[in-house]
Amino acid sequence: MDTLAQLVGSLAWPLTALFLGLMILRELKNGLLLKLMPYGGSVKGPGFELQTNAAFQQQTTAAKQAATKANVAVVEQKRADPEKDLTPYDQVIDAWRELATVFTAKAVQHGGVDDKRKIYLNIENLRAKSIFDEAVLDSVSDLFQARNSVRKLGADSIAEVDAETFVQTANALTKVFQ
Repeated sequence: MDTLAQLVGSLAWPLTALFLGLMILRELKNGLLLKLMPYGGSVKGPGFELQTNAAFQQQTTAAKQAATKANVAVVEQKRADPEKDLTPYDQVIDAWRELATVFTAKAVQHGGVDDKRKIYLNIENLRAKSIFDEAVLDSVSDLFQARNSVRKLGADSIAEVDAETFVQTANALTKVFQ
């Protein structure tokens, strides 16, 4: 009987710690991580890694909503380009590169700066001249922030569905500025 009590006593603390650790890990996976790190990031530990790209998701959603508000037809499509087998990260970067090229060209036509890195300056220039709807320019700004979030978080930080939303919105805006 004493042996059984000793066995239960010696196993109680490690089992309790394991149980609590699993509960905390489950909470992190179910959204606590998004609340703790709303701009994204990762938590690494022995045997696990948790990543969040909440900022990218919020910015992409905001861009899509702004584009829809401006009556820009965001076409639902399954993949960015079926002929190419691109990672979600590459899809986002390619879609942004195309949008930035067209947007910058349109901004230059209206007195903007011929530099794809000066997106905010060109947005403010076009906003001051009231050339495009505010919601369209907000959408470009949100996509720019989303692209920056992806670059900061890295290639493994973005899910396929989030990349698809980004690409769809970027393609719709590219058509607006062509």
